[in-house]
Amino acid sequence: MTDQQFKLATELVLSATSETLTKLSLKLNLNFLTDEQRLAIELTSGVVLDWESWFVEYEKKVEKLFSIAITSPGKPPVVIGAAVYSYDINNGVVSIHMLEHFANVIKHTDLNDRMGFIAFTMACTFAKTVDAKKIRIANPLKSVYDYYTHWGFSMDNKDSCFYCERDSLLDKLGILSREYNGTHDYEYIDD
Repeated sequence: MTDQQFKLATELVLSATSETLTKLSLKLNLNFLTDEQRLAIELTSGVVLDWESWFVEYEKKVEKLFSIAITSPGKPPVVIGAAVYSYDINNGVVSIHMLEHFANVIKHTDLNDRMGFIAFTMACTFAKTVDAKKIRIANPLKSVYDYYTHWGFSMDNKDSCFYCERDSLLDKLGILSREYNGTHDYEYIDD
């Protein structure tokens, strides 16, 4: 896959995922993450993941990488969620490296309880476009292991990453789209 083919595939997937959000009447905007938005994420208080380290240390080491920003519909739009993906052509795997809903930025948005749905829809749509069979969560936080397991992911002890078959995840996404308007059906248990 050439860089031009990869860019075209990511643009098609962004468009298709945006169309899914429109069909569900979700008031959210989906775009590729800009440098300005990256800086805003790094300066946002209350984020769980270390975005600055990712951008500085890891981003240049990963091939076939793309990042998305989910923004509020207001003016100016505010980044309320983001995800970073890559495609391993040799192994047919789409990886999600970073995934976060910045819930402290704006409390009540259509992204509430839908970050996984949107991020996984994007990953599966890309996987289907390039005929990748697996979705991978790289370096998952232990605090959300149960959440990923609920979605159908299972841990591979060799690399400490979660994996899921694309078609299995697509089935789950279809149910959530039809029956829950994209809201996840996972119930968090307080410790």
